[in-house]
Amino acid sequence: MKTTRRATASSPIRGRRALPGGAAADAAPRHPRQHRLPAMTAPREWASPEAWRILRFLLVGGLNTVFGFAVYGLGLALGLAPEIALAVAFVVGVAFNFLTTGRIVFRQSRLGLLPRFIAVYCAVYVMNALALRGLIEAGLSPLVAQLILQPLSAALTYLLFRHFVFTPDASPAGGPPRRRP
Repeated sequence: MKTTRRATASSPIRGRRALPGGAAADAAPRHPRQHRLPAMTAPREWASPEAWRILRFLLVGGLNTVFGFAVYGLGLALGLAPEIALAVAFVVGVAFNFLTTGRIVFRQSRLGLLPRFIAVYCAVYVMNALALRGLIEAGLSPLVAQLILQPLSAALTYLLFRHFVFTPDASPAGGPPRRRP
């Protein structure tokens, strides 16, 4: 069954329904039980901008997580204490994460946002390090403990980024701050 849209006043031919792409179909009567599916000309029509932002955050977060986890694992392999390895992973990852998260997820990468970005990272680091120590003392290995904490840290980080760092009033990708009307 082809999906169609209703004809509009601007439809080129009367009595025909407009199809995606400007084509038209005859306006034949439909059977009462025949259901119409909504026409989607672009995949973005079915999701809100916030849903797309969260999806981008998850994808970029996956990339950032792999990068940070690799640095953390390397630190452990080099004999660093778990908290020190975590600190090194955070410090090394901040620049990489600021660029990927700022540009790809929130479409903002103005350097003026970096202090707030770092403040969020520091807050998440402290909470993560405390929880990490607790899980290690409970008998988990440092790698497994951090793997358990990662989704919680990611959710907290998104919320803090969205409401504290990359706010709607912050500037788009290097431009001047937006002014509210």
